[in-house]
Amino acid sequence: MGHEPDDAGAILGHLRWTVETLADEIRPVPGGIVLRSHSMPLVRGLNQLRITGRADVTEGLRLADEHLGDLPYRHVVVEDGPTAALMETVVSARAWRTERQVLMAFDPMSTVPVVDAAPVGELNDHEMAALMRHWAIEEYAGITEERLGQIDAFHRRAGRLWNERPFGVRYGDRAPVAVTKLRTRGSTAWVEDVYTLPVARRHGYARALVGHAVATARSATPRLTFLTADQDDWPQHLYARLGFRPVGSLRVFSRDLPGSRERGLG
Repeated sequence: MGHEPDDAGAILGHLRWTVETLADEIRPVPGGIVLRSHSMPLVRGLNQLRITGRADVTEGLRLADEHLGDLPYRHVVVEDGPTAALMETVVSARAWRTERQVLMAFDPMSTVPVVDAAPVGELNDHEMAALMRHWAIEEYAGITEERLGQIDAFHRRAGRLWNERPFGVRYGDRAPVAVTKLRTRGSTAWVEDVYTLPVARRHGYARALVGHAVATARSATPRLTFLTADQDDWPQHLYARLGFRPVGSLRVFSRDLPGSRERGLG
């Protein structure tokens, strides 16, 4: 209801353009592309096999080994639904992790969310980076300082690419306890990285931040406002209540090689 017929294609295009622009190297392969960033080898999003169309799963796994062979992990992003479903079946017994992501677009027929009473304001780069660091430490047990630094560099580059504005919740002069980012490019807005510190959860801060970001985006009348959500986690239901509707999906497959110190999907 209210969506353009190819919102999913547009969202996938924006996500792909982002990593292609930020990566050091792009190599075409059958069924997709390989992205490499030798300057940030621990950022999995910039060192991946990305399958963009119908592809042979066995060949895809072989290509991941061939082109990511010097890394302590394999990272495969699959945009094509049937290929993703088949790959999930094939890798389920091979120690791969699967992340199912839902692509969600704000329904232009929905009412722009009313921002809650939580004091939402714009954050500076240092405040935003501090919260993102907390999130990475919480998400990836045992993460190293080297990887934290590379993830921070990745976030900063993506932010500049998308004219990013970080919003947060804070009280008085205290450090912020929650963050989200509004990214804009042409007629598209992207709400990204919604995070609240554990001690400040269950107060509606995520709702307030997303509502504020959407209201800010809609004031510029974009054609498409989108976000991505974990299909197996609760935030997608929050986003649905705020006017976002599922329009597509993608899946991320990741495997750590024996002895790897760097674990997780980041």
